[in-house]
Amino acid sequence: MILDFIYKKRTLIGGLLILIILIGVGIILYSVNKNKEGIKTTSNETEITIDIEGAVKNPGVYKLKNGSIIQDAINVAGGFNETADNELASKDINRAEILKNNQKILIPFKTQIQATPQTAGETTSIKININTASLEQLDSLPGIGPVYAQRIFDYRKKKPFSSIEEIMEIQGIGEKTFEKMKDQITI
Repeated sequence: MILDFIYKKRTLIGGLLILIILIGVGIILYSVNKNKEGIKTTSNETEITIDIEGAVKNPGVYKLKNGSIIQDAINVAGGFNETADNELASKDINRAEILKNNQKILIPFKTQIQATPQTAGETTSIKININTASLEQLDSLPGIGPVYAQRIFDYRKKKPFSSIEEIMEIQGIGEKTFEKMKDQITI
């Protein structure tokens, strides 16, 4: 009797079993997806440390949230100071770049050109600040072409010159080249 009932209603019973299985699978998939959304992925580093130097109001080492950009570092350092070269900074620095841990950022100073005192009969000579000069100004120095100008530019991005003699640390600039330009450069 029960077997006859099952046999006669086999289509209905089969449909109910398939519906129950589908509902169960749906519930399982829903709960798995909900748990994935609830789990927040965390990176090993929630903070990064950066060093910002140059023409900012408060240069130094700062901790920032992982995923911060260069503009965040500039803001933390108090923004540009009055000696910042905004034009050069906008050309050389991508303020939307994501910071990396232990990254150093150098904000360029305005180009400082100093006149040397002149004696009778001498014309005024102009000194170029090698820490702030543009590529064109560096290229104009005796013995320096576009390649060496770029090397000077790249060197000072990492570390500003502390003396004019330090320029000889750049590959290809030796004592002879330094002698040709030493009276025309300053820091």
